[in-house]
Amino acid sequence: ARKENLTSKTREAERSERAARKQAAAAHAAEERLANARADGDRKKALKLEEQQAKEKEAEEKERKADEEKKAAMEKAKLERQSVEQHVDMDAQRVIMANFNLNFSNDNMSGSASPSSDFGF
Repeated sequence: ARKENLTSKTREAERSERAARKQAAAAHAAEERLANARADGDRKKALKLEEQQAKEKEAEEKERKADEEKKAAMEKAKLERQSVEQHVDMDAQRVIMANFNLNFSNDNMSGSASPSSDFGF
């Protein structure tokens, strides 16, 4: 009986030791899965952040190019405005004014009637 009792205690100790090892292995596996999941989550966050930064950089580059194009267009328009020169033929202007003054002073309508008579008053 003592032998059976000792064998029984030995088997119980072995069983509890196996159960403890099994439980420790399961806990270790769970911790490992959790660590892998966290690492995977961190990788995904880093990738998402990297993509977002790339999009922001691309948007900034687009905006910068648009600003440069706008400035270039404004500079071109400014240069075009500055390159325009006034061309006035003063002799032709004198002839026009002389003809105008001549026609205005020798006009048949000047002094013929009051302006209101044109409208029937």
